[in-house]
Amino acid sequence: MSAGEIAAEFDLTNATISYHLSTLKKADLIFETRYQKYIYYEINTSVFESVVMWLMQFQEDKRTLFLTSTICIILSIVAFALSHMGGASNENYILLYVIAVLLNIVLNLALNIKIASTNGAKALVSLGKWIMPIAGVVYLIPQVYSVLFPAKTMQDTYWYVFIGILFIVSGNYFPKNHINPYVGLKFPWLFNDEEGWYKTHRLGSYTWILAGIVSILHPLHNLIFVTVPLIIFLVGVVPLVYSLVLYFKRKRSN
Repeated sequence: MSAGEIAAEFDLTNATISYHLSTLKKADLIFETRYQKYIYYEINTSVFESVVMWLMQFQEDKRTLFLTSTICIILSIVAFALSHMGGASNENYILLYVIAVLLNIVLNLALNIKIASTNGAKALVSLGKWIMPIAGVVYLIPQVYSVLFPAKTMQDTYWYVFIGILFIVSGNYFPKNHINPYVGLKFPWLFNDEEGWYKTHRLGSYTWILAGIVSILHPLHNLIFVTVPLIIFLVGVVPLVYSLVLYFKRKRSN
């Protein structure tokens, strides 16, 4: 926590908090880390104590972790049952859902870290926590379809619609995303440039929404050699080049 965040929890001035933090630091009871223009203080603990404290910080949001993990496990069971219907078995489905459960736990733990949950746009953080159950449901659609309509084959173009919606939703909230190493366009040179971070994400909001529209329109023409390069250009290349232009422009001015 920063000195300001600590002061907000108590009826004390920032100067008083800073004095006590300095005393604790001299006694080697706390240590400080610098991120951007802020200084964060943490308790100097042993490895075991650090692990316990790291786990305890997720108590407030353990409901989301429990719900998303439960949904992923249920989807795994359903996928297993569907893969064995009709005498066929596809173990790849099971492996994918097991991986999804593990990734869901990792994402929820990572996005609960203080700087991610505070600086990251709340909608993007929430989307990150729920992305694996949502993707699991979408991935299950063709399996259900093949069981209900064994004589028909479902085209995989629906994935482009799903990905397009993700791009649009993410891009819409980019401007509200403050500097953090977990959510957003994580170009290293932007972590020390608040203005560059904001401008890059402002432009990125438009390019990501446009990429989402391109992805959603893909089933109309099914020209993958057009859709994929255009999406990569809009999602990655344009924001990357723009951020580098801002970086070198700022570097020359200094």
